Amino acid sequence: MIPRNSPEVREFLTHTYEDLKSSGIELNLAPESHVFYPPQYTTACNGYFVINPHILAVGTGKDFDFWFPIYVHEYCHYRQWKEEDPEYTNGFIDGKEVFDYVDEALDGIRPSSKKEYLDWVKRAQILEANCERRARAMIVEWKLPLDEKEYSQKANSYLHFYNYIGSHRRWYAPGREPYNIPEVWQAFNTTIDSSFPENWNYTKLYENCCI
Repeated sequence: MIPRNSPEVREFLTHTYEDLKSSGIELNLAPESHVFYPPQYTTACNGYFVINPHILAVGTGKDFDFWFPIYVHEYCHYRQWKEEDPEYTNGFIDGKEVFDYVDEALDGIRPSSKKEYLDWVKRAQILEANCERRARAMIVEWKLPLDEKEYSQKANSYLHFYNYIGSHRRWYAPGREPYNIPEVWQAFNTTIDSSFPENWNYTKLYENCCI
């Protein structure tokens, strides 16, 4: 279990709270297990960072071991935005996140060619990979009581899932996130991958465990 009251965790949380506040970011550590993604607030997720409106939200109604790594991840999205990282800014089209384009395509409300759709998915994957590398580095820098190898495996299981989204046009089932199923995430590398080629073994894992 992650020691919630360790000096490292307390210092990190204090620093990030103050950093978010200084940038005018609303922090919502919701007591429920999930938060709902804006602007419609109908899509449940574990956490998010968005710039319209400026909110970082995480559902904390689960074990600290579950939601704290998500908080670290979402904070790194904030750092991408604050630093104007090119791999982050490339994840926007006309001021709108490519994740929204992907979701609208999956919901059938945004027509797209195969080329357009795959471009959106790849941009999202690159943005997320950048964020995951930042999160792993932050775990090391702040000496957070998280296993960076395990974090990398879980991150890879999520990042490679974008290949599945691209080829199958489906998200994982609610509660069946790849990074929460040991049978899935333990199959991945212990460092963040530098590339994400199609892998049939991963596809089978997703099909059997996440869909």
